[in-house]
Amino acid sequence: MDSDYPPLPPSGAARFSSPGLSQNGASPERGESPVDDSNERDSSDGLPAAKVISRRGDVVVVYADQGDSPEATHSWQVASKDLMQNRPYFRALLDPNKFSEGRDVMEQKMSRLQMSGQDTSVSDANAESLLPSISLPVEHFTRRLGIDAIELFLRVLSFSSLSATEKADFEGEIRLLPTSLIARLVELSDFFNSPRAVRDMLKRSGYAFGKGRVVLSRFDASLLRMKEDRIRQIIFIADFLDECSVFQILTHVLIIVGSKFWINGVEPPGPDTLRWHYFSGGLEGIPSRRPQPSDILIEPQRNYITDGNVS
Repeated sequence: MDSDYPPLPPSGAARFSSPGLSQNGASPERGESPVDDSNERDSSDGLPAAKVISRRGDVVVVYADQGDSPEATHSWQVASKDLMQNRPYFRALLDPNKFSEGRDVMEQKMSRLQMSGQDTSVSDANAESLLPSISLPVEHFTRRLGIDAIELFLRVLSFSSLSATEKADFEGEIRLLPTSLIARLVELSDFFNSPRAVRDMLKRSGYAFGKGRVVLSRFDASLLRMKEDRIRQIIFIADFLDECSVFQILTHVLIIVGSKFWINGVEPPGPDTLRWHYFSGGLEGIPSRRPQPSDILIEPQRNYITDGNVS
C-alpha cells in the first residue's frame, strides 16, 4: 500500500492474495447458506471451488479462517462493479488510484485478459483460477456472524447483476429468512459500511421477520411466549428498517418478559457484543458504536447510532 494513505489494520482490513484461490485443499463446508449449490463451479486442481454469485463476476472474494480448520476456506465469484457501486468500503479499497491493492486487482485483470487471449481453449475452471481474489478480514467478530451471513451479504451487493426473474426469486427468498440470519446480515453491513444496500433490499422485499404466524403490528399475549433472542432480533431489525410500530410493541414485550441479561444488572457491552444483546439509546445504555474497517479507508459518510436509531 502506498505510504500516502493510512495502513490497513492487520485484522480489520481486506488482504489481497495472488491470482487464484486459497491454497487450502478442501471444499468449503456450508452452513445455513441460502444459495443453491448448483451454482458452485468445479475445481480441476483440488482447490476450493468458488460459488458463483454473479455469472459476470471478475473477482473472487475469499474468507479463509485457517486458524479454525483446514476446511474453513469459502469463496464466491462476484462482479467488482457490484462491490464498488454505492459501497464506500469496497469502492475505496478497489480504487486503483487510492490503494496499491486496487492496482493489484487491475493488473491481475489485465494479466487474465492477456492469458485468455493467448489460449482460446481456457476452460471455465482455469478461467476462474485466473481471477484476482480479495480476502475478507478474519477475526472473532466475523466468525460470530457466520459464513451464511457473509454469503447473503455478497448476494445482496450483487442484486443489480441478477435477471428480472432472479431478482423476484431472491426478493421472495429473503422476505421469509429467519431473524437470526437477517440480524447478522445487518451487523455485517454496518461492519463494511454498506447498510443502505441491505436496508433497501429488506424494504424492497417487504421483510416479514421470518416465517412466524404471530402478528407483530399489534400487541398480543402470544408475543410473550417468544424467545428472548428472537424478540431482541426483531427489535434490532425493526429499528434498522424504521418499522416504528413493530419496534415499539416488541420493546414493550421485552420489558414485560424481562431479560436474562438483567439478572445482575445491566452491564456495558464488550467490544464484540452483538447489538441486539445490548440496546443503546435509553433501553439498556447510552449510544455506542463499534469501530469498523472502513474507518481506516474513508471519511465517515453517514450518521452513526444516535438517540437509539441505527443508521
